[in-house]
Amino acid sequence: MMKTLILLLTTLVIGGCATARFDNKELTLATEIRFASAQVKACDNPQDAAALAKLLYEQSKFFAMYAEHIPDNTETIKMAAELVKEAEPFNQAYADNKKPSTAYCKSKLEIVNHSANSVQRAMAIKLRK
Repeated sequence: MMKTLILLLTTLVIGGCATARFDNKELTLATEIRFASAQVKACDNPQDAAALAKLLYEQSKFFAMYAEHIPDNTETIKMAAELVKEAEPFNQAYADNKKPSTAYCKSKLEIVNHSANSVQRAMAIKLRK
């Protein structure tokens, strides 16, 4: 019984060491991306949609750059990279003056919002030390 308890505690301690601590700034950045991606009404105006696409791309890049040098932060780095992958073509569509449709805009916002929500949930369960 004692060996099992020691093994369990050792596993928990070692497992906890491989996870970055809770970072309020990371959570704030993910929340800002989620909040911006919820502004679906911007899709009704091409200029507003273009500005929002650029904002989301810049916020996701900032998030990725912030997360990349935090030790033992592999999961967050991967999630931030995914947000960049989702925001980049959205921004590029407007930057290239392709005149994306309202449906395209809303669809991209929904995807980014869903991902940002997943990032928030994952960060909220990190150990808070």
